Amino acid sequence: MSSNVIPETHPERGSQDPYNRQQPMAEMAPSALSDADPGVARAIGLASALLVMLCGVFLAVNLYNGADPTKYHFPTGWLTVGLVLGIIGLLFHAAYDHDVQFRRLYLIFGGAAIIVGAFLCVLPNPAYGAQFRSGYPCMALALIFILAALRHETDTVLRAKVDLGLGILGALMILIGVIGGNYLGEFLLPYGMLLTILGLCYMAGFIVTRGVSDDLAYHAGWALGGVGLIVFLVAFFRSMLPPLFFRWGWRAEQPLPYLMPYGLLLIVLGLTCLGVAALLCSESRLVVLTRRELIGFFYSPVAYFVLIGFTIVIWVGFWLWVPNVTPPRATGPLDEPVVGGFLLQWPGVLLMLFGVPALTMRLLSEEKRSGTLEVLMTTPTDETTVVLSKFLAGYLLFMLMWLPFGLFTVAFRIMGDAPFDYLPLLGFGVALLVTGAAFTAMGLFFSSVTNSQIVSAILTFAIMMLMTFIWIIKVELMRRSGAGSTDNLVKGAIAVIEHISYLELWISSFSGKLAIRQLLFQISMAIWWLFITVKVLEARRWT
Repeated sequence: MSSNVIPETHPERGSQDPYNRQQPMAEMAPSALSDADPGVARAIGLASALLVMLCGVFLAVNLYNGADPTKYHFPTGWLTVGLVLGIIGLLFHAAYDHDVQFRRLYLIFGGAAIIVGAFLCVLPNPAYGAQFRSGYPCMALALIFILAALRHETDTVLRAKVDLGLGILGALMILIGVIGGNYLGEFLLPYGMLLTILGLCYMAGFIVTRGVSDDLAYHAGWALGGVGLIVFLVAFFRSMLPPLFFRWGWRAEQPLPYLMPYGLLLIVLGLTCLGVAALLCSESRLVVLTRRELIGFFYSPVAYFVLIGFTIVIWVGFWLWVPNVTPPRATGPLDEPVVGGFLLQWPGVLLMLFGVPALTMRLLSEEKRSGTLEVLMTTPTDETTVVLSKFLAGYLLFMLMWLPFGLFTVAFRIMGDAPFDYLPLLGFGVALLVTGAAFTAMGLFFSSVTNSQIVSAILTFAIMMLMTFIWIIKVELMRRSGAGSTDNLVKGAIAVIEHISYLELWISSFSGKLAIRQLLFQISMAIWWLFITVKVLEARRWT
């Protein structure tokens, strides 16, 4: 007689069959996901808030006491360091704590910082632009805090309003910067340039947070590119046409020099706006892959470590250099280029020797190690596009790594309240563009020949050290041989080193001597490294 008893079941253990027959396991739902504990972030945030308040109070006391020698002054340098560290800790807390009270608090703080910063930027008393050095950092920090808070914001209406506010503020700053810079060159450098750069950051934040799939963000991105194209064309024709009209006799008065530096600076700003718009909104395969690589960089800690380390070293070098070029140490007129002693420092060079390998070591070696390179090559793209996209991503990060140098140089211009010769900076910028391309392409090649990021970084570092060491050999040869040496072998060795050394190119760029052969050598090296990198990837088809 068969039994009709239904065996006992349990949702976790499945069917309990007394006859050990195979029974299907009960369907189980996915495990519940728990949020990460924000306790560490909150502890860091609390300590950072206390540090910011203490340092802010002590700095306010110093400001209140002024230059009165009878009153006590706290060490401003250490207080500034503490203030910066506290702000970094607050940013860490804002980025990792998703609690609604904290993210709304940071949104309110960011909005208040924008209002205070904008007020300080336009405050006419005691002098035009005197408060800009305080207002501008407030608006920059406001953007970072708002973006960190929006990372966890779930209220779509509030998020849309904040995004729209960022876009409107960014557009206003860009228009004020470029229109005011075209109208008045003294406003462009430095105020208009800084406003345009900050406006670009606000616009980029608006587009990225909404996504290019949003019609408003997509059209705003291409409108930004249109503004950049107009600025470029106006600055280009304004720089080139008046001298031509005067030379052809169509204009009676000789025009004032405009190309250097105002025209060139507006041309660069216009091209930058156009490039940012294309990078954010273009659907070209090369641009899409480049965007993918940049996002990958900022999802890993390497980019942040390199940028923070470079900024700290530059900051220390800046505060060690400024007393040597300002009273009371600088008792007479300074020799140009003034900023040469700041930019050409060994700590910056040594940090670059470590920064470039860190930025390039993962470009292709990580793809090979994880097996995603084969998947990438099955997409409708070719080896050249893949190599160029990774090169552009690394190259953009390399140039971003040097951005603090430019910002500190502008800070020196505001602190000194007097212009200096900008031509050496422009020459150094050109030299940095070509040498950065060669460095990035070289690191990309070594990343393509190995699966190990460490090996790739070591090989890149070794070659860069060799390229740095040959300049030291050149200096030693000149010291031993003297200026009047007739040894043709020594002269030939010095000439070869001057031709291939990147440090020699940097030094000569500050003296206003940009030799075409030195620039072409660096460009040729970049093309050569990229060419053999493409061949390495093509060879994988036959292995």
